[in-house]
Amino acid sequence: MFFLMNFRYLPQWILRVNFGGYCILCGFACFVQLVINQINHIKGNFFNFVFSFVYIFFGFYLLLNPDFHTDLLMRAFGIYFMILGTRYLGDGCEGINPLTKYKWKRKVRITLPAFLCALVPDAALTSINRYLEDGKPEDLNTYKKDEVVRLKVIVHVGPKGFQKVGHICFAYDDIVYSYGNYDSDSFHLNQTIGDGIFFTVPLEKYIPNMISAENNSIFEYGIYTTPKQNEGIEREINIIRQNGYRWYTKIEKEDGYVTVSLNPSDMNNTKDELEKEIPNIDYEIDEVGMYAKDKVVLEGEDKEIFDRLYNLLEDIEDVSQIYTNVSNIG
Repeated sequence: MFFLMNFRYLPQWILRVNFGGYCILCGFACFVQLVINQINHIKGNFFNFVFSFVYIFFGFYLLLNPDFHTDLLMRAFGIYFMILGTRYLGDGCEGINPLTKYKWKRKVRITLPAFLCALVPDAALTSINRYLEDGKPEDLNTYKKDEVVRLKVIVHVGPKGFQKVGHICFAYDDIVYSYGNYDSDSFHLNQTIGDGIFFTVPLEKYIPNMISAENNSIFEYGIYTTPKQNEGIEREINIIRQNGYRWYTKIEKEDGYVTVSLNPSDMNNTKDELEKEIPNIDYEIDEVGMYAKDKVVLEGEDKEIFDRLYNLLEDIEDVSQIYTNVSNIG
């Protein structure tokens, strides 16, 4: 705080404009959540309305008021970071104290801004990968209890796009419960808005799929629960089930077909799972081949050369199948 206040060559309008833009984005996010709640007839939107109004009003006030002095804003930043640092020191002391007994309870916590929190999962994954790539030993402390962990929180992080932000779900009695924007037909605003889909899947099948198919890294946290807490968890899960309705996939709605691409070693297991879910499934193509994920369209001279090569290969009796990523053949 003192460095920024005494640094004469840093224009104050940079802080004012950036913080004003951040407030407007926060207000817009609260407003979008308010609209979604209204569409789904969810009550208790008063605070969303107040937060969206305050954020947007204060954001435009900072952007449109060039006479605003940022001294007060910098003091607020300083107080905020002091409280945040104190919280981190307290968490650190609890983490290194072997006598600490954790208690789950609701309380007000000062956190980093939302856009920085979104970067934490990817930063943790990058740090772990860098540690392992340097060839350092895996210095891990193992704690094992005889008590069975029934509740697990799972965070998976991917290497690109929105995967870097991470996704969280939980597993109870080795059944994963996940909620997210999985319906491609309802995507809006570059997949940031869509219908929420809730699904369950056995944990033993969910983890391998996230690692192999989604190329995600998994952080799993086990939480010991009491019998009373287990009753509450089961009650809430039943409420979620009762409030939902059956969602049909695209293949179910269109009564058509779907293309599944996978490693040859996974082919038999995948077919077994498909036949369990759809007993009378028919396979239009059931073979192992080299199929391109991305197709290209050739034109002009490139197309003529490709057609000549393709026709020559077709005339060879020993050639039974031709694999290509060209979509406009013939």
